[in-house]
Amino acid sequence: MDSLGLTLEIFTSEGKLLRKLSSIKPKKSESYPGGPPPPSILPTQSGMNRFAWDMRTETLPGIPNVFVQGDLRGYKVGPGLYKAKLSANGVSSEISFHIKMDPASTTTKEEWIAQRLILEKIDSDVKEVHQMVNKMRLVKKQILLQEELLQDNPNARDLLENGKSILKKIEDWENQVIESRQKNFQDVINWPSKMNGELLDLKSRIDTNGAKLTNGAKQRLTDLNTQWKLDKSNVD
Repeated sequence: MDSLGLTLEIFTSEGKLLRKLSSIKPKKSESYPGGPPPPSILPTQSGMNRFAWDMRTETLPGIPNVFVQGDLRGYKVGPGLYKAKLSANGVSSEISFHIKMDPASTTTKEEWIAQRLILEKIDSDVKEVHQMVNKMRLVKKQILLQEELLQDNPNARDLLENGKSILKKIEDWENQVIESRQKNFQDVINWPSKMNGELLDLKSRIDTNGAKLTNGAKQRLTDLNTQWKLDKSNVD
């Protein structure tokens, strides 16, 4: 039954949480083109249940009603030892399991680790971009609300002007890091993706079963990190 509130947590062998899944559907889960996929829900029917983890980490947050050209699913983990913890009503059961390497693969352990580290960095950057945009949009909403409340107050003229100046700075900054005019995958021709889309594009080229990182991919991430650091400084 759904009332049991089952949770399934996936950890690395060192105990780092990679993914948390639940049998309870979120109360608020908006679906829009280019947004995150709907959450996977654990089955809780009477009798035996089966659930297949897709070997991916936590889904990345989106920007409400903004189309993002890229995959917001977490990255796919590589071969290694992992832990799964199933919990319900204060009772937990934990097991360890292996994800095995393709026998035909020539990828070394060191190459898998290098791939994981760069994918972790990309996901962290995309998450930070989206969280900062969402935060700035909340600030913008608050300023607009204050404008509405103070528009007829003659003593608030300077305050309103400052508000307009801040709104323009927020809009200019947002236009540097995301492309909100995209509505589908074809719009990227007219309005090329910006920071978040560029990071996700790089991720799609790295998040493969081969785990062979090229110098070009490493350099591209370095360039994007340099640009993102500059973009973040402009918020201040």
